Amino acid sequence: MGVPPLAGETSSTCAASAHRPSRAKKGDSEEPAKRSNQACQSHVELDTMANILETAAAAGTFTHFLEHAKLAGLDVALSSTGPITVFAPTDEAVAKLSPQTQLAVGANVLALNAIVGYHILEGKYTSVDLEGLSTATTVQGEDVKIRVDGGRIKVDGAHITKADIAADNGVIHAIDTVLVPEAAALVLQS
Repeated sequence: MGVPPLAGETSSTCAASAHRPSRAKKGDSEEPAKRSNQACQSHVELDTMANILETAAAAGTFTHFLEHAKLAGLDVALSSTGPITVFAPTDEAVAKLSPQTQLAVGANVLALNAIVGYHILEGKYTSVDLEGLSTATTVQGEDVKIRVDGGRIKVDGAHITKADIAADNGVIHAIDTVLVPEAAALVLQS
């Protein structure tokens, strides 16, 4: 059982304080120690970041991508321990797809799985990390091409419009275009 932080300690040292001997003296009531421990736990909870699924939902600009991830069963991956990197198309990016393409993707689980998986990398890659890469393998299995064009990072032709959205299990990069892997394009054409 932990004890509350000492003067000058931050909530990030609450966990370390669990290894300190209790400051309560023999005969002291247990109640103040319990309340103090609860206060320390609430500090830790406040400092805890949301996972990628929660962070993307809170942003409010990735609703279509999150719906597709759920339909594909990949919402679990977005809330996993990670670390993962997600190239999340904004709702505006999804709206750029033709209505026919949107219907075809929604009706084809294989294409949907391929497309959503093509937006996810295992490992945490910040924008600085991405600038040093030319390709990266997605959880779908195909590689995305990465390059810097005019000072902006592009992933398979999509611009990263907002980089390094932090989450406790990785990072999100908002993109302006839905990425479609070759496997999904072939499925959609057949």
